[in-house]
Amino acid sequence: MKIKPLFITLLGALCTLSATAQESFYDSPLRIPILLSSNFAEMRTNHFHSGIDIKTAGREGLPVYAVADGYISRINISPYGYGRALYITHPNGTMSVYAHLQSFGDEIEERVRQYRYRNHKFSVDIYPTEGEYPVVKGEQIALSGNSGNSYGAHLHFEIRQTSNSATLNTITLGHIKAEDEVPPTIAGVHYIEIDTLNGVAVRRDAERLNLKQESPIEIGDNGYFVVETTDRKTGTTNRYGPYKVEMRVDGCEYVVFAKDKFLFSDTRCCNITAHYPMQRGSKNEMLAMALHEGNRVDMYRKCENRGVVSTVKGETRSIDIVVTDDAGNTSSVSFEVVGRGKGAFSTPQGKVVSNREDWSYSFSGASITIPQGALYEPIYYSQRVINPPTKVRADSIRPLSKIHSMGSHDIPLDKAVNISIAIPEGISTHNLCIASVDEKGNMGYVGGRYADGKVSCNVRSFGHYCIARDTTAPTIKASFKNGADLTAAKSVSFTLADNFSGVNDYSATLDGNWAILEYHPVKRTATLHFDSEIMSPEREHKIIFTATDGMGNSTTSEYTFVK
Repeated sequence: MKIKPLFITLLGALCTLSATAQESFYDSPLRIPILLSSNFAEMRTNHFHSGIDIKTAGREGLPVYAVADGYISRINISPYGYGRALYITHPNGTMSVYAHLQSFGDEIEERVRQYRYRNHKFSVDIYPTEGEYPVVKGEQIALSGNSGNSYGAHLHFEIRQTSNSATLNTITLGHIKAEDEVPPTIAGVHYIEIDTLNGVAVRRDAERLNLKQESPIEIGDNGYFVVETTDRKTGTTNRYGPYKVEMRVDGCEYVVFAKDKFLFSDTRCCNITAHYPMQRGSKNEMLAMALHEGNRVDMYRKCENRGVVSTVKGETRSIDIVVTDDAGNTSSVSFEVVGRGKGAFSTPQGKVVSNREDWSYSFSGASITIPQGALYEPIYYSQRVINPPTKVRADSIRPLSKIHSMGSHDIPLDKAVNISIAIPEGISTHNLCIASVDEKGNMGYVGGRYADGKVSCNVRSFGHYCIARDTTAPTIKASFKNGADLTAAKSVSFTLADNFSGVNDYSATLDGNWAILEYHPVKRTATLHFDSEIMSPEREHKIIFTATDGMGNSTTSEYTFVK
């Protein structure tokens, strides 16, 4: 039972004729060697990674090129997500996406500028018509950057189907090529024994299999396997997700999982594609070789008996698992299992909740409504009041109510559920919100508002919740001193910080005129570029900057400078 790496230089079956025919259709978006920091459909927090991240050697400002003929069909700017992004529609039924950009071409930059001043909005979402911005393959369209939710300079790149916006695996389709001779790693194989009680699938704790064991490994009557895997690539130190995992049982193809494409509406299904309890704390991918109820992703090419492997006591079966990366390199592991008989399953505490209808429950001043479709499968739901951790940590923020444990951390949600907590007697209703409390006592802002004697909000995960209050406004720190001579400066920046609910809104005026700000949420900085069209002709100038947090607490600061 040895893990066996294999090196494959050709994509083989991955390179279908249709994919090969399209290879020459697309060019590279950058004129540098392609090194990836992330690949397609990696498991992220509550989503699959929707494209590939191309390294830019830590630099911004590299020319970005159209990968094929077409026209710019969307211009999008957001302080979050993709930051500055361009979308190009191509005549072959696909669309290419270029994100975290630093800047666009001059013509588009001017259109964006006018749009912002006209609408007094920082965010931009423009859909040009086909004839407005035609591009040809290899034409420069932008400069690479680090905008939006980006933790370092890179280019996020995607190819999507125009018809339904499904995002495609550009590497395995041969559209983008990255050197890679490193096979994936199988870090472990785990076994989950399952049963059904009251129509609800129940699972025993995951068992890590000893793959070095020479004798057959004991498993239960019914269960499935979880493959713990990761990948590396030539010339980088990054970790990547695998492309394909195949499992054979007794020599017959049983489960084939491949990351070819997915719909954005299905992206949270990563939580049910992985074994969620282990995935949340792992750097590796914990791929379930089972298709759970409610998992909509089109990644399981084959899944016999939904991936459940059955045995009778004393029966021996052979298991072969092969993991393939997006360059065609593979690793494999083979072992035998033997039935040990059915394990003991105790009925979980709580109430049975269906995933096919709305459901509500109240206990000890806290209530929850779980809408139809929020769950992937029926569950046992429990709710209780817990003792606060020894030390609750969140600066001046503290719990103003009991801490309510609502559901299990180990159960993922596909949609938001609504929770409400009654306000204890004698508590002022001013600036109340819902806060989460983790096992270490760290408090986090969730949201919500007061109404009818309770604080309510929508949440996307089960956990521990309480009422808290936030009355502290954000802080603003300028990159220059009041009265500074900024004659040579082209811009100024402001660092924004907040103690709990986070900066939710920000604005500035320059000499009394609304000014454009570029906000970077990771750096928590807002940059104001000097624009002669809104600056007064005088040498002295004034900036008035306002920042507001999620609870409406606001700070306004005034700054003067000469230029």
